[in-house]
Amino acid sequence: MERIQIKSRLITAVAYDLSSARLEIEFHDGKVEPYTDVPEEVYRNLISADSPGSYYRHHIRESRPYVRIK
Repeated sequence: MERIQIKSRLITAVAYDLSSARLEIEFHDGKVEPYTDVPEEVYRNLISADSPGSYYRHHIRESRPYVRIK
């Protein structure tokens, strides 16, 4: 998966694989969080959000509608 750099105080880059619905979020501290079963719309909303960090906190991390791979 190719990572796309985004402007965020929290997130450095994101990657998405459409065929597997897998999302990876890379943070400034170097941590990468992979998620599965993520709809493409969520990925597109994340990369186009005015605040990707806020979108992540409210729609991905806090609500945990997706499976986080440990």
